[in-house]
Amino acid sequence: MKRKGIVLAVIFAMLLGLCACGNKESSEEGTKEEKQEIKIATTAIPAKVLEEAKEDFEKKGYTLDIELYDDVFTPNTATEEGSIDGNFYQYKSFLDYYNTEKGAHLVEVGRPYYDIPISIYSDKYDSLNDMPNGARIGIYSDASSKARCLKVLESEGLIKLDEKVDSPTVMDITENPKQIEFVELDSDAKLTASLPDLDYAVIYMQAMVLAKLDPSKNLIEPYGDDSYAILLVVKDENKDAEWIKDLDEALTTDKVKNYMETEFSGALKPLF
Repeated sequence: MKRKGIVLAVIFAMLLGLCACGNKESSEEGTKEEKQEIKIATTAIPAKVLEEAKEDFEKKGYTLDIELYDDVFTPNTATEEGSIDGNFYQYKSFLDYYNTEKGAHLVEVGRPYYDIPISIYSDKYDSLNDMPNGARIGIYSDASSKARCLKVLESEGLIKLDEKVDSPTVMDITENPKQIEFVELDSDAKLTASLPDLDYAVIYMQAMVLAKLDPSKNLIEPYGDDSYAILLVVKDENKDAEWIKDLDEALTTDKVKNYMETEFSGALKPLF
């Protein structure tokens, strides 16, 4: 009986060992097959660029979850809180503004991907030469875009700004010979929707695309500025993550570059 018990114990141990090996192999196979899910927050136009890069990125062993937002603050908040891995929609001056205002710890990674040119549009006039005194001009209300709008208007000789101020507001206008009234609006959608009610508006060309308006009907040559290039942004503690390099490679293929150049009528300017 004692010998029989020993034999049974040995058999039982062997069975346990086989089960353990089987579980280990299954676990290893599952690990190999399982794809790492990467969540990227974005807005409407950058989302289209991410979609174009998605297939190549997922070939590297990832699942790309593109989370679409309709405001410019929530993607940064979600990145800072860690509910998403990163975001792809903003430029450097807005990132700096957000970090300062919110005490956040977000950093740019990868490279500048594309510029978003800005221009002047009107439903009422065919030229800036037709501008009446007291014209109502729509501009963005957020600090960084507002400064860019005002600098465009200064470059066109419509106003003069205090040269000592890097990020001007309407309070920094030193000369306004046309007595322009500035209408500040807080989104692309509001600016494009308000075109019939405004005399002119300074609008990102990609906003015209989003509103299904013709971005090529601008009244002046578009202003490009690499300092307003769209960035990939993560929390600083995640800046060395392996997926960042892989997504950067997927975003900078000839396929993505050609897509931006052909699909957006000059509204996106690739920088790679």
